[in-house]
Amino acid sequence: PGETGPFSAELTARALMREMFAAAGIREGQQVTAENVEALRVALCRSDAPAIGDVLKGITTSSNVLTSAFIGDVVKEFTSIVPQKLASQLPQLAISVESGMKAYGVYKGAGILCVADDLDVDQARQTLFHELGHWVHRDAPEWYRASIRSHFNERTRGEEIAPLFGFGDSVGKQDNWSSVYTGRVYPLEMKNPTGSEIPSTHFEKLALPDAEVAKYLSDSDFRETMEISLSVLV
Repeated sequence: PGETGPFSAELTARALMREMFAAAGIREGQQVTAENVEALRVALCRSDAPAIGDVLKGITTSSNVLTSAFIGDVVKEFTSIVPQKLASQLPQLAISVESGMKAYGVYKGAGILCVADDLDVDQARQTLFHELGHWVHRDAPEWYRASIRSHFNERTRGEEIAPLFGFGDSVGKQDNWSSVYTGRVYPLEMKNPTGSEIPSTHFEKLALPDAEVAKYLSDSDFRETMEISLSVLV
């Protein structure tokens, strides 16, 4: 996708991802199973995935739980679905495990990713998938960022920005997202929301067990947004 203009790139990518979902048995009106999710994971894995050394500059940690080996394995798992062409457009990752963080994790841009040192391995894995979703989205091709922005605006048209219950001072548009946090709007984008939490909150679901992912994908609204979120991978 991308050689015939951004709109064509988006349509092509979404059609290919929809075909991939269908081939895994994930279709409209069908109860999705763990076996379907397993098939989707296999289909998403890339033969041209980047080498870990190409995407990971370094890891800084003193944690006995969130070790360099653990973090490296999670990054390798995530990037196994990222095509080399896309990875080459993204900044190399510098990941640090830090104390005293108010959030589970944060992606600061330019490849700088931080996770809290008090997370257990399951929390850390999902947090890393979430922040790596930001890593992909922020430097992805314009057609992808535009498709995320458009989807956010379509889903939330007519809604007012309001506090997001359970997320401190965060505000956004609640819609009926699978996670309220998906609708977050940041201070500098109040007039033109980017939908930046769409990819992150959907990529993070891939860190869950297959049976849990299946429950999410059985919902048509979630499935549509997941297809859009993953379309950058084709």
